[in-house]
Amino acid sequence: MEKTRIILIIALIINNCLFLYTQPSLEVVDYDLTQYPSVKAQFFLFDSAGIPISILKQSDFMISDNGINLPIVDLSCSTQNPNLSYSLTISFDLAINNYDTINSNFKLAKQIIKQLINKLDLSASECCLTSFDTKSYLNYDFTNDTAILQYQLSKLKPSKGSSLDTSFFALFAGSFKSASRANYSNNILLVTDGISKLDADRVINQALSQNIKIFVLSISDEISDDLKKVAKQTGGEYFLDVRTAKRINAFQKIFLSLMKNYIPCTLQWAGKITCYDIHSITLEHIPLKISTSFEYVMLNQNKPYLENNPPYLRFSAVMPGMSRVQDFEITARNADITITKLSINHPDFTIVPQTNITSPKTLKVGESHLVSVQFHPQDSAIVFTKLVIESDACNGNEVLITGGFPNTPPKSRTLNLVAPDCGQTLMVGDTAIVEWMGLLPADVIQLEYTVNNGKTWDTLATDITGLRYNWLVPDRVSDSCFVRVIQLWPNNIGQTKDFRHNGGVSSANFNLRDGNKIITSSKDSTARVWDSNSGAILHKLVGHTNIVNWANFDSTETYAVTASDDSTAIIWNLSDGSIKHILRGHRDKVTSANFSLDSKYCVTSSTDGTIKIWDVQTGAEIRTINCGQGKIWHANFDIFGNYILSTGNNDVKMWNAKFGYLVKTFELQNQLLRYATISPDGDKIAAAGWLGKAYVLDINSKDLLYTVTHNDSIMGSRPLNTVNFFRKGDTLWLITAGSDNARIWYGDNGSHRATLIEHTSAVQSAIFNFDGSRVLTASWDSTAKVWNLLKRDLQMDSSDCPFRITKPKLAYNNIDLGRVVLRDIKDTLINPFITNLSDFPFPIKSIKIYGPNANEFEILYGVAPYTINASEKKAIELRFQPKEQGERKAYFEIDIPGQTITFNISAYCYLPQLEIVNEYVDFKEVEIGSFKDTIIATIVRNVGSDDINITKIEQIGPDETHFDILFGDNPLILKAGASHRIELRFTPEDRTRKNSLIQFTFDKEGSPRNSYLFAEGVYPRVDTATLAIASASGSPGDIIEIPIYIKNVSSKGILPSITGFKAELHFNSTMLVPFGVEAQVDNLTEISSVQLNLPAQFGADSILTKIKFIVGLGNDSITPLNLLYSSPIGKGRIVLNEESGVFSLTNFCKEGSNRLFEPNGRLFLSNIAPNPLEMQGKIEYELFESGFTKLYISDLKGNKIKSLFEGYTVPGVKEMFFDMREFAAGTYFLILETPTKHLIRRFEISR
Repeated sequence: MEKTRIILIIALIINNCLFLYTQPSLEVVDYDLTQYPSVKAQFFLFDSAGIPISILKQSDFMISDNGINLPIVDLSCSTQNPNLSYSLTISFDLAINNYDTINSNFKLAKQIIKQLINKLDLSASECCLTSFDTKSYLNYDFTNDTAILQYQLSKLKPSKGSSLDTSFFALFAGSFKSASRANYSNNILLVTDGISKLDADRVINQALSQNIKIFVLSISDEISDDLKKVAKQTGGEYFLDVRTAKRINAFQKIFLSLMKNYIPCTLQWAGKITCYDIHSITLEHIPLKISTSFEYVMLNQNKPYLENNPPYLRFSAVMPGMSRVQDFEITARNADITITKLSINHPDFTIVPQTNITSPKTLKVGESHLVSVQFHPQDSAIVFTKLVIESDACNGNEVLITGGFPNTPPKSRTLNLVAPDCGQTLMVGDTAIVEWMGLLPADVIQLEYTVNNGKTWDTLATDITGLRYNWLVPDRVSDSCFVRVIQLWPNNIGQTKDFRHNGGVSSANFNLRDGNKIITSSKDSTARVWDSNSGAILHKLVGHTNIVNWANFDSTETYAVTASDDSTAIIWNLSDGSIKHILRGHRDKVTSANFSLDSKYCVTSSTDGTIKIWDVQTGAEIRTINCGQGKIWHANFDIFGNYILSTGNNDVKMWNAKFGYLVKTFELQNQLLRYATISPDGDKIAAAGWLGKAYVLDINSKDLLYTVTHNDSIMGSRPLNTVNFFRKGDTLWLITAGSDNARIWYGDNGSHRATLIEHTSAVQSAIFNFDGSRVLTASWDSTAKVWNLLKRDLQMDSSDCPFRITKPKLAYNNIDLGRVVLRDIKDTLINPFITNLSDFPFPIKSIKIYGPNANEFEILYGVAPYTINASEKKAIELRFQPKEQGERKAYFEIDIPGQTITFNISAYCYLPQLEIVNEYVDFKEVEIGSFKDTIIATIVRNVGSDDINITKIEQIGPDETHFDILFGDNPLILKAGASHRIELRFTPEDRTRKNSLIQFTFDKEGSPRNSYLFAEGVYPRVDTATLAIASASGSPGDIIEIPIYIKNVSSKGILPSITGFKAELHFNSTMLVPFGVEAQVDNLTEISSVQLNLPAQFGADSILTKIKFIVGLGNDSITPLNLLYSSPIGKGRIVLNEESGVFSLTNFCKEGSNRLFEPNGRLFLSNIAPNPLEMQGKIEYELFESGFTKLYISDLKGNKIKSLFEGYTVPGVKEMFFDMREFAAGTYFLILETPTKHLIRRFEISR
């Protein structure tokens, strides 16, 4: 039933094709996107006869992209000069769908080619049909007879495997060999399923050398890159998925046109860059109301988008009641973009009116628009929103914005977990996407997961940015899984986070606003700007030539400044890490550099004993202060920018920042002071000394309030490098950095609070972040560290409902492809190959074959990647092409989420017990009208140890007419080690090449086996001659000789290879009996025939032989001597004419009586039965008159030897029996005489 249904479907498709072919149509051949958005398409407009129309008007066409009409730029059609004489070689793949028992694609392919052949105009062209599996077959050589081609096409049967290289390069019948005899423009059409491999470069080179265009027709929806390359680079074309009436119709029209060298018209239009990935193009011819469509995919980089710089805005800490403005720039990319409107839906943010867009504005490609956003918070809580850009851009239509103190939770949660989804299935070992929104991409979060409905939570990932995370799903199978995303302050959840240089780190500072950035300086001559949460390097500041001693931010985070042993300080642009100014003027090492609070000024210190104040914008030196403190180790502004502190030998000095005069001196005898700072309240000053103490003094009275030291029992007091205050609420904290560690103290009384122990070398600086939740230290151990003192959940979101973690389950089995003969190819469909035992789909990422014999196995169909649905079975088509005998092994490797599955694939290669010794038999050239015999002493051999029963030897085509088995085609038992000979003949009828197979069917594995026959008919050398027999006469009883001679021989003579002639001589057997040769007598007609073997005697009118005859009485007076069926003996071609003679009987009348015959039927004499006679004969005769009648027997000479009846009789039917044992074997006559008539019958007596 299914087979019938498929046949009906194919018939319906073909019938639809026949209808469509008679309709005008518009067909796209190819399109070009290389100059996008300019697009070109090559097309044909066909009339109702399938002929391309080349006189076209641009205004008659319309082009649309996803329904939007586009402007046509140009239409060009070349002057057509079709080549109506062509040669086409069709190469048909016999392994199309060999695994399909219905062979629907194979049958469809045959129907398509059948229809194509019907459309070929072969009146001045020619077509050749070949087919291939592991061998190539010449089904019919070039011809213009479509009926013959259709007949040969109908006989094609599917095979179990094929080789594309064989189809092109087979020795005798490959398509290149077949096409070599083409008389016109040369074309090959390969009909296949498009998935096999081939040596594309070799095919292309051979095609170009023979000037052949190759076209590829793929019945499947796949075609290999090799086949595409072959078609395109040889001037042909490929056709994919030709299985519907519409596509078959398009293929036939386009193929026939391209083969005839019609040139497609070219239509060019201006493509519109849109946001669609898939572009559905419709080309319409308006007057004829016909159209065609095709699709192409345009990648994202060609889409119009808005580039926003910076991509998001972070306002961070702004005091309630105050405001801050930040700018970003919108730039149109890839196309002109129209912006309709900008909007922010949050009360704390507004777009500065002068920069807003409230009516449509078009940005040309590359043009920018500056937007200013103001943040005016009502409180210190974190807020999040989006600036929405309404435009026709595909991407970049929003800018994320956040503000607020980074340690203050939002009033309403902005964080939203969007993936995994509710009920989603995650697979162990697979990569799952965890995604969230409501933060900036740079905001660091922590991810946790649970597999028990939240009873316990495990860390999924820490320090994550980017709003999504690729999670390698753990082996924790559960149906009760949740994920939660947590924004913490500080952001990183670990105790410390390291920031590493290639040398000792001499300083480290937070940015003032939110502590999300840090800057470090190092002995490696660089400074670096980092993301303090993720550890990412934002800028590497390279410009100094020696140790960098100090680095710090300005308050606006626009600039950074560094101080170096190379006697310079450098101001850097933080937007891109470039140098803004190099500050030159110090005569020795620059030990520190810091900005004023308003970022207008910078102060530097140096071991040359001075501090300098610089203009940040110009880089100009404003003032130099000679401090009188020896080497100055540090200088910095107070928090209000009114004073500058400098540290050196024995004291700390406070200077007026504006005018540079000394305000106060804080004397600390016998100390080398490294660093000094003022408390946030402005009432205390602290200084760190290298002799092991940090001093805290009252800023007004200068009284020493307390000291702290880094003492231990072994080393005693440690040198201290920095000291800093921090106030949190009512508590004042103090932090010191020493040669061993950093320590935290209560700032009011100096009591110890904590020691930060992780560094392995001297700590050079230590400082709190803006809210005291973190500490930043720098050390000569080449690291800076961020220490998290407090952890606070700012906000959190989790999955709304559970998802599950599970393992995919795949069913599979080892595959054995069985036994295959060496040099054969076996294609096998394994169905099912794999089965999804899970209740969810999952990806098959890859399927590979590896192992010792992997190069002998190939995947033809079912190539990964693909998705296998729940409970779905997937098939695979495999090709096995063994290269050596014995067991062949390889392994499948299937990559699925979390697993790599391996199992065996094997086959066995063997040689059949019946060996085809002569696999190819080539008759070479044989002249038309002649034949060639080939005696093959050993065509098959039994190479086994037991007998083989060869049950059938037959010729199976493709050619069924011109090859014959003369000898050796009978069934036989072939003994072990024995051979069998066979004799073959090829008899050509025309000048074509022929191919056939001799098939041996036997009772062992590997049956049947074939021997391949090839031959070619060629025009012969044609000689001419005439064989003639002379006329003669004689009387009954005479012995005569009649000569046979040759005459009218052609001028070139006769080939020496012709050794003689055969002919037949026909005459009346009652009148002539030959001597010395055997004659065959037809008793019904009484005609004798003699087979003649005539010698080869040449020369004009030369007698070849003479034949002796005895003249008989006869039943007539004259007989033709017909020379018939002449042919040459030997090799050669000669046209023989025959010239017959006449024999006349004389002296045959007796006593003046009439000649014995009854023209009016008045006398009847039957033949003697049986004839020839052995014992007794029966005679019947009928008389129509009364009178004296005789019935007797005579010999050849007319002598009466026996009277059977003699007397008076009356009319009527008579019957008589007689005994012939007294007669010798030979020829005799039965004679009946009546008063007016005479009748004779000849008969034979045998013993």
